Amino acid sequence: MTRRVNKLGGLILGGLGLLLVAGCGFKSTNQAALAVLWPKLNLVTIASFDEMGVAVGRLLEASNIKVYENAADATNLPSLTLDSSFNYYTSGTLTSIGARFYRMRYVLNATLKDASGKVLWQRHGLEITRDILLQPNEIFEHSNQVKLARREMCQEMASKLMQALLLKYENQAASVTTSAVKSAL
Repeated sequence: MTRRVNKLGGLILGGLGLLLVAGCGFKSTNQAALAVLWPKLNLVTIASFDEMGVAVGRLLEASNIKVYENAADATNLPSLTLDSSFNYYTSGTLTSIGARFYRMRYVLNATLKDASGKVLWQRHGLEITRDILLQPNEIFEHSNQVKLARREMCQEMASKLMQALLLKYENQAASVTTSAVKSAL
């Protein structure tokens, strides 16, 4: 009887764990499938120092895609161009202690082109916003809370971009992989 209760309890806890993970938006995706289509990719960022480009580059490399950022090294390669912007504004709402509310906003436009320059895919207006509260003695530009939130926003945006690419091209990548396996047999 005790063994049955333990087994049932384990099943219930496991089921609750799966519901919790699914409820948080976790999706298991095979981002490595993109490497079948683009083993090498030129990553172009519009801004000179672009933390979004760094975050996307890391995800591409984690997907086994060789990333080039120097145009001289990336001739005759498909390219992914990122144009991101970050801005913030105060909502004008002040608390009784003088704290300020800010809304931070990241917007990303992405264009994927083949080696000849033909546009394969575009995604405009991917957006993420965060609201934060700063104490009266905190300066927005120097706040650790802002730096952390901005880094998290970049990572989330990079993940959104990879998911959008994967949704667009996962069937094509699967058919290329299937064709390669059939030709090897």
